[in-house]
Amino acid sequence: MSSANLPVIVIVPGAFGTPQGFEKLLPYLAQAGYATHPGSYPSCNPSDPAQESAPQDIAFLRDNVLLPLLNEQGKDIVIIAHSYGGVVAGGAARGLAKGTRTAQGGAYPPFIKVDKV
Repeated sequence: MSSANLPVIVIVPGAFGTPQGFEKLLPYLAQAGYATHPGSYPSCNPSDPAQESAPQDIAFLRDNVLLPLLNEQGKDIVIIAHSYGGVVAGGAARGLAKGTRTAQGGAYPPFIKVDKV
């Protein structure tokens, strides 16, 4: 499979983490032909954690990362999530699986697979 046909890997860090924590993994994914995309959300290392919430994190990841990759760029997606990032990624990806989107009458949509590491 050419790298153009491979899914984009969205990396969603755990609580108070950042995608930069996965920098040592990125060269291996790139060498295998995978593009990656950071899955940041508002409570990733916030200045005031009391102002952030899981629903805000979920909505942000869905609206600013997943949906643009799916709808605007037409990409397939694989999500790698760590710890609390699994909560955010799972919530953000809810209802976005290829089969679900197809069943809702959309054009052949990209696929999202959620894996919690």
